Amino acid sequence: MGNMFFRFAAEQPYSGKVLFDGGKPFSYEPCEKCNGRGVIDIYLHNANGLCFDCHGDKVTRFCLYTENQVASQLRQIAKAKKQKDGRAQINQEIAALYAIKQSVRQGFWNIAKLRERTESEHIGRIGQRIEIDATMIVCIGFDNFYGTTYINTMKDADGNVFVYKGSNRLAKNGEKVSVKATVKEHGEYKGVKQTVVNRPSKMKG
Repeated sequence: MGNMFFRFAAEQPYSGKVLFDGGKPFSYEPCEKCNGRGVIDIYLHNANGLCFDCHGDKVTRFCLYTENQVASQLRQIAKAKKQKDGRAQINQEIAALYAIKQSVRQGFWNIAKLRERTESEHIGRIGQRIEIDATMIVCIGFDNFYGTTYINTMKDADGNVFVYKGSNRLAKNGEKVSVKATVKEHGEYKGVKQTVVNRPSKMKG
């Protein structure tokens, strides 16, 4: 019984004719594109219909491999598939963890907003001069016709939110603020109660 030969990564032996070229086995088979004719009638207007797969030879050839060689090919393919599947699984797990992270982050953000809505209360009466000891949450400045206007948003230890809009930047973000100011109005922004003040003046330590 002669040696068995296989097409690349094939599990069944090749049963057709085997020819050798330079000591290497090849299969010669009728060209599938032109059905072993060497020409394709519908392309007669181009190069007289020459089949570019077999170049008019009517046959195509494929490398053949020994049983050991094809076994090695199958192992390499299986290894590559395992690595690909492993990477896909890792990517899926990363995506799932990222989604959980985003969900948890959104949850904490929602909790913080709910706390703000329940903690913040309106302070003082309209026109009353009050003392504010708070932390600057955010101070945003923008230019207009009259110069630079700052929106100072502060929060005290009880979670009450104060807003001052004017020409003064009371503090940098995260800094402590101690001022006397006049209650201008009791407002609300995105469900959070805010005490809007004006005419702030720093309290002496």
